[in-house]
Amino acid sequence: MNQELANRLGDALIKVGNKFKAGTSEITEDEAIEIFRIVTHEPISREQVCLEMNISNNRFYDLLDAKKIPAGRKRRGFKELTWYRDEIREAIRKLRSKD
Repeated sequence: MNQELANRLGDALIKVGNKFKAGTSEITEDEAIEIFRIVTHEPISREQVCLEMNISNNRFYDLLDAKKIPAGRKRRGFKELTWYRDEIREAIRKLRSKD
């Protein structure tokens, strides 16, 4: 787990822990989804990234060259590069916020 991901998970868990301490153990749906996304740091293929982002292969490579999406990573035992779903979703949020 990279440091940024660890920090995000830690912050989300601290926020939930503070609610438990205050006697309000309910968390919002958004908080639960954020924790779930962090914990499910799932590797996906280039094809899955294109489906997730609803883009073509050419657009994918354009975004990759422009560093608008993270670079793929090698994984032991796999020949192809992989990306992580939560990082791709974060890239999508950043792209949409600039539009």
